[in-house]
Amino acid sequence: MIVRLDRDCLQHASSRRSIRPWRADDRGGFTLPEVVIVGAVIIVLVVMLLPVITQARRASQSVACLSHLRNIDAAFHLYATDNSNHLPDPGMTEIPWEHSLVRYCSPDMFACPGDDELAPTTNSSYDWRDTGIASTTLAGYGITSPIRSDVVLVFDSLPDWHQKSRMNTGLLDGSVLSMNQDECVIDLATPIRPP
Repeated sequence: MIVRLDRDCLQHASSRRSIRPWRADDRGGFTLPEVVIVGAVIIVLVVMLLPVITQARRASQSVACLSHLRNIDAAFHLYATDNSNHLPDPGMTEIPWEHSLVRYCSPDMFACPGDDELAPTTNSSYDWRDTGIASTTLAGYGITSPIRSDVVLVFDSLPDWHQKSRMNTGLLDGSVLSMNQDECVIDLATPIRPP
């Protein structure tokens, strides 16, 4: 009886097979329309993901830039601590401000990851509040001389590296932020000490 059930099971299993069993001489692979459809789907996905990937890359670069600005900001404060509370004065010493700060931060901090314009040629992506105007500059002045502590100290030399019409900035109070380029320029032109 057991043998008979097994035979019945085998007959039942063979009846469920596909109409045409696979043979070694059958060709495998994809048809041309299948390949074209898969290729089109991949292209559509890449086109959809490219802006997202670009935006994520820019956001990552902006975070790294803000970190650099925070380190440069701290370097200015350390420089002032070692120099009678005064900031560098490149006009008097004829030493670029970046060289004055190298003792306090790595030279790599002066290159913004989003900058492919200035840093490759000048070794610096940033500028600082050395305006050349006595009422707005910090060059050669005491770090506590401004009437407010939230003045822009260091900033991206050019806008649009991370977002359109935006600049990353480091403020005198040690904070960093992304601000509208017009706001940054207005801050740099606003007097920071009493006349």
